[in-house]
Amino acid sequence: MNENSVPLHPVPMDTLVLACLAHFEQEEAMLAASLEALREVRRSLIQGELGGLQAAMAQQQQAAQTAAALTETRHRLRQRLADQLGVHVEQTTLRALAARISGPLREQLLQVRQRLGGMAREIERLNRGNLALMRQSIALLQKLVECLSAEGSGTLRYTATGDIEHGSCGHFLQARC
Repeated sequence: MNENSVPLHPVPMDTLVLACLAHFEQEEAMLAASLEALREVRRSLIQGELGGLQAAMAQQQQAAQTAAALTETRHRLRQRLADQLGVHVEQTTLRALAARISGPLREQLLQVRQRLGGMAREIERLNRGNLALMRQSIALLQKLVECLSAEGSGTLRYTATGDIEHGSCGHFLQARC
């Protein structure tokens, strides 16, 4: 659609804005569920609770399914807005919509945009932190397995004179026939 296009079925702008706000309530609820799941993953990783981790991962999977459904709804809503505004769908953003309206609805849109952006940044921060915790846990488990099987080279340690040497773990477990 180009700038001179006329929407096929004009809808009052307030109606579209209200539809956006209703949709963003659902997105906000989904993001809140995702945040809760990520916080639970973090807590479970820190405390080493496998059961809690499994439950949090299931909760996170449910939030991901909800997000996928909301993505399709958001796409249709953006297309309606693009048709109404006479712009390409890629140009339909909350900021662009807010620029075309005024009053309380504009303020609500801007507030929603700010809240959703903050939640998305928090999800990104938690994802990065959880990834670091998981990598650390995997590295520790890997080192433990190496030590238990005497396959690893041990760890670096300081001698009494301050030199660095490789320590060895030795066999922790032995099998007897």
